[in-house]
Amino acid sequence: MKKCINAAPIKDDKDNITGVVLIFRDITEHKKVIEARKKQIEQEQLIAQL
Repeated sequence: MKKCINAAPIKDDKDNITGVVLIFRDITEHKKVIEARKKQIEQEQLIAQL
């Protein structure tokens, strides 16, 4: 599984960090789509050279 992780501090009114927000996203499918598109572009470029 490919992951994208974002983090941001939670601060109080005195700017002290009191917690954190973490966001984890599964980007496996997104990566697969990008790789498939790259392959398609490469194939189109090869065909165009013929």
